[in-house]
Amino acid sequence: MKHSLALAASLVASVALVGMIPASARERNLTWNEIALEMGCPRKAHTKDSPDGRRVIEYVPKGETVDRWTRLFTVQQMRITTDDREANAIIHELIRAISDDLKRRRVKPTTWQVAKGNHGEVLFTEFTVKGEWNVMIAARMGSGIIGICSLAGRGGAPTPRQKTVLRSQIGLS
Repeated sequence: MKHSLALAASLVASVALVGMIPASARERNLTWNEIALEMGCPRKAHTKDSPDGRRVIEYVPKGETVDRWTRLFTVQQMRITTDDREANAIIHELIRAISDDLKRRRVKPTTWQVAKGNHGEVLFTEFTVKGEWNVMIAARMGSGIIGICSLAGRGGAPTPRQKTVLRSQIGLS
C-alpha cells in the first residue's frame, strides 16, 4: 500500500494537476473520444503509457497541439491495488495531495467538492493558475484504477454543459 500511495502522490507531482472513465460513462458507452468532443477537444494529440502503470492521454481542439493550445483535456489513469480499503485510502490520499499542491502554489479553488462515490471519495474542483482556468475530477474508476481528468483553458471559460458532463462522470449532479 505504501508503494501505491507514493505512486498516487507522484501522479499529482509529476503532471502537476490533471483521468478517468467512470461507471456512469461506461454505462452510457461513452468513449474517451466522445467525452473529449464534449469538452471541445476532438483531437487526440498525445498518449503515453508508463511502465509503472500510468497512462496519460491529451486532447486539444482541431489545429492545435499539446504545446500550443487554447483548451486541453487531459486524462490520467493509474493502476492501483484491487483491495477496496487500500484503494479508498489511495484516492483519499490523492485528493489530499491535490489540495496540498494547490495550497503550496497559493491557488484558491472557486469550487472544491469532495463526495462519497460508488468507489470511495470523488473530487470536483475549479481553479485558475497563471491565467489558465481548470475544471478537474478525481476518483476511482472501479477495481484497480484511479484517475484524474481535467479541462484547462486559456481565455474564455468552461461551459455549464462541460462542467455537467465532468460532474456526471463521478456521479455528481
